[in-house]
Amino acid sequence: MNRIRRSFVLSFLAAAFAGPAASAGLVTWEFGGVITFVDDPTGIATGLVDVGSPFSGSFTFDPSTPDVLPDDPLRGSYLNSITALSGSVGGIEFFAPGPLSIGIANDYTVTPYDLFGVFGAVGLGGETVDFFVQFLDSTASMFSSDSIPLVPPSLDPLALTLFGLESRAIDLSISGDVTALTPEPTSLALLGLGTLLIVRRRKRFRVPARAQQRHRQTMRGRRCPDAFSWMQSSVLSDRRSNMSRNRLSLMLSFLAVAFAGPAASAGLVTWEFGGVITSVDDSLGVAIGLVDVGSAFSGSFTFDPSTPDIRPKSPSIGRYNGAIVDLAGTIGDLSFYGTGAFNTIFVFDGMPAIDSDSYSIRITDLSTPLLGQTSDLSLSLGDSTAQAFDNDALLTMPPDLANFDFTSFAIQTASENVTIRGGLTFVVPKPSTVVLLVFGVLPTLTKRSRRRMRGVLIV
Repeated sequence: MNRIRRSFVLSFLAAAFAGPAASAGLVTWEFGGVITFVDDPTGIATGLVDVGSPFSGSFTFDPSTPDVLPDDPLRGSYLNSITALSGSVGGIEFFAPGPLSIGIANDYTVTPYDLFGVFGAVGLGGETVDFFVQFLDSTASMFSSDSIPLVPPSLDPLALTLFGLESRAIDLSISGDVTALTPEPTSLALLGLGTLLIVRRRKRFRVPARAQQRHRQTMRGRRCPDAFSWMQSSVLSDRRSNMSRNRLSLMLSFLAVAFAGPAASAGLVTWEFGGVITSVDDSLGVAIGLVDVGSAFSGSFTFDPSTPDIRPKSPSIGRYNGAIVDLAGTIGDLSFYGTGAFNTIFVFDGMPAIDSDSYSIRITDLSTPLLGQTSDLSLSLGDSTAQAFDNDALLTMPPDLANFDFTSFAIQTASENVTIRGGLTFVVPKPSTVVLLVFGVLPTLTKRSRRRMRGVLIV
């Protein structure tokens, strides 16, 4: 009874001091800093936000949110992991009308760095704008994995601690330096009490392995009397054979999920791409030393092949808005990532006006932190002979680049002062996508083989 009372008291304290959000397993971080840049031609923040104005806020996230890139040990993408966000900048408040996402990089790219980012849409002065907070560690020592950290990192050794509110629709850009990032006190209280409860529970319910083995042997003898041992042994042998087959099917299904990951098992598909930069137009000089002609670029994007075509009545134009759930890559020492404010995939099959086939993706307001602003990305394949496709359906496997006479990759900053272009040299499916297809067939084949054996008489 004393143990039960102590466990009850600890549980009550966890709920009382940590509150509803924390007791549900959620974690809250608080942040603050100073604004260093304001570009507001429409005047939405005039008189409310200036250079030097303070900002502060907090966001609450669910650390159990699954990573949509489970097979990538260098990147973690946790869509809709943030359940609440609010704060103020100068004399104006902002809040999240819906969930936001977390992106993490661990020892990413050839010149490794660590990155933690929060991005999504927030309400600001009656407008919807893009929100982001980014922390970059150029020494790649901030994280040891791409999992969501429960405790915020120290800001002292970081090369970049960026806060931003942006909107291309109203030409708004507000950014600043984050100078404080701390866990909410209730989150720390929950972590301590929760750990104590788990340790106590493990101690109480641990059963010795030898005791379990003796129990199984005893029960097995009771179920199999000597008078019927030959008959029951035969039945058990047949059952064990069936159980072995069932275990094999279960194991193969498990391997399909384990190797392909939640994203693939949920029906998502990932393509990898790469190539070489052919031109750099940089009037601001922000890309100097990061990207040059001849620099290699590479990346990957994950999309949902079940996304509906918003133009279903057109047999030659397929448009799939919001199909891309994650994208990330590098150009030289420049990184880009996110799904932007808007993204779409186009599939053209023999367009009447130009009679050609093409496949392209478009993303607006992609995160490019080292350029100091967001950017638009495009990736295109074109076939002037109109032989590459026979319909405008969304592809699950990438087409052969040999069938296209035009390939392009481009990133252009929101201010249009930096434009980087290149040509694609490969577009391939990520190995996990192929693994899922292979392992997904094996359990079905095993099941069919078992059905055929049931009709065979063995003498």
